[in-house]
Amino acid sequence: MTQRPLTAEEQQALETLNAAVDTAIATRKAWLDAKMHEVSSVKVGDRLYHLHTGREVGKVTKLYRYGSERDFGVNDRSLVIDFEYEVSSNSFDNTSRQGGSWKFGTLEEWRERTIRELELKK
Repeated sequence: MTQRPLTAEEQQALETLNAAVDTAIATRKAWLDAKMHEVSSVKVGDRLYHLHTGREVGKVTKLYRYGSERDFGVNDRSLVIDFEYEVSSNSFDNTSRQGGSWKFGTLEEWRERTIRELELKK
């Protein structure tokens, strides 16, 4: 064996530290999950559009944070929102499968993006 076992006091200290880390991670996750709904311009029930083509892709059924559970939430350090949407009756797709939500938005966001692009081409 290359190390001595932790003493009971050391083990208790480690358990206390681990509990504090677990609480901090859970608190951060809850905060990020709540902020997701607050800051997203796309809401459940909205029509979702591909921002490059203007094509409607479906109706938003859920907002979620892809990967927030990975690594026990240790690396869940940013607010990146993805969307699940209904393509047709009982047929669903999502933005994380397609490289992320940055390509998708509301009709108004598509209009604003298109106007900006046209102005840049002048």
